[in-house]
Amino acid sequence: MDELNNDKNKKNENEILGEINMFFDFLMREKKPVFIFSDVSLPLVVLLSKKPVNYFCGAGINEICITPKGDIYPCQLFIGKSDFCIGNLFEEGNTLDLKLENFRNFISKYTFKNNYNKCNTCISSWWCRQCIGSEYIKFNRLVNFNEDFCNIQNKITLSVLEKLSKILLDPELFRRFYENIKSFQFEEYNY
Repeated sequence: MDELNNDKNKKNENEILGEINMFFDFLMREKKPVFIFSDVSLPLVVLLSKKPVNYFCGAGINEICITPKGDIYPCQLFIGKSDFCIGNLFEEGNTLDLKLENFRNFISKYTFKNNYNKCNTCISSWWCRQCIGSEYIKFNRLVNFNEDFCNIQNKITLSVLEKLSKILLDPELFRRFYENIKSFQFEEYNY
């Protein structure tokens, strides 16, 4: 069984490295590229925007989902789960504001990376993300520190930084990278 898991992780790692290579190849084309936002591009986006991602997920912190009846949830994956209904749009303003603030405080305990010692020393913590909605649906928990997940995040980080360092050392590659990347408004991205 361990052998099967190792093969699966190796395949995932190879697929991830392939995606990173494809992303950088696409980004370095002579024709002006279209930027594709993904888990592979996120480390670069965060680095260039100078805005680290402090939360695993923005659900209930910087994003919400509102149903047609006005019920407010942290994201669409929590709709119908009464424990995660923050309030209703039609409630009195002060009551709703208090409920939103209380929910942000509650969810921050789980999603704020500084609350976890492991994240404070991790090379990937400045961009790493986890979907708390899918984690809750699949496993009835909000955050998972699965070693495989962390290893993949670290592999992505190191691979992106390695690719970027090679670009920085080659004047022609850097010129092309800079010309292609300067048109993107990274500071406008919110995570």
